[in-house]
Amino acid sequence: MKLKYKYLLVTLLVVVAIASIIILKTILETPIVTTGEVTLYMGSKPLYAINIDENICRDLIKDIRDSYGIGSRQAIIMFGLTTCPHCKIQDKLFTEYYRSIYKPLWIDVDSKAYNIFYKLVDLELKGGARPADVTGVPHTVVISEYKIKAIIVGRVDDKKFWDDILREP
Repeated sequence: MKLKYKYLLVTLLVVVAIASIIILKTILETPIVTTGEVTLYMGSKPLYAINIDENICRDLIKDIRDSYGIGSRQAIIMFGLTTCPHCKIQDKLFTEYYRSIYKPLWIDVDSKAYNIFYKLVDLELKGGARPADVTGVPHTVVISEYKIKAIIVGRVDDKKFWDDILREP
């Protein structure tokens, strides 16, 4: 009887060891994706939070910073169309109050801006945004360093709203 229990115990230990190796191997081979929660606004109204892949986000913001010479720690990046009246009004507000940290990217006349915009939208969709919520313009991202602080789709004329977004950590 004791010999039977020894074989059972050894078999159980082997099964546990094999299962542990498989689990550990799976964990080590799984790429680490860190996400940051970012609030998506429709105009000045918060819609919901989306999870942005921080590695892809860092590369995208680096591309924007390098391509357009944006050196400030914080920046307001507006994607728009030159034919969009809301984009023009938003551009005027940003130019008047936030000139030193503002960069408009006109996606209908700048192919680099167009490509970056669609990478951004893809990132937002993969983070859980609904297509109808992120494909419009003006489409503004507020960045700090290499992170997105907020995504605002639509025109917001309220300077206090922008001051609050810029002030948030």
